[in-house]
Amino acid sequence: MKIFLIGATGLTGAELAQMVRKTYPPEWIFPVRARSFSPPENFDAHSLALLCTEEEVSKRWVELLSPAGGYIIDLSSAFRL
Repeated sequence: MKIFLIGATGLTGAELAQMVRKTYPPEWIFPVRARSFSPPENFDAHSLALLCTEEEVSKRWVELLSPAGGYIIDLSSAFRL
């Protein structure tokens, strides 16, 4: 499994990164700058992306990552009902 922490340098992302590092091996964790908008080449159907970003940034990341078929969890309000 690969876990991508998008927005890992922000306050929420840093806290989430600490929690994830306590549970999963470091070789599974990939921090990504939120505004890089460059989808990781190794993001695939067996990957998890945790979006710790603002609403508009999250929307853009979902567009970029969705075609790969991995799981995406967004912590912003972008996709709330």
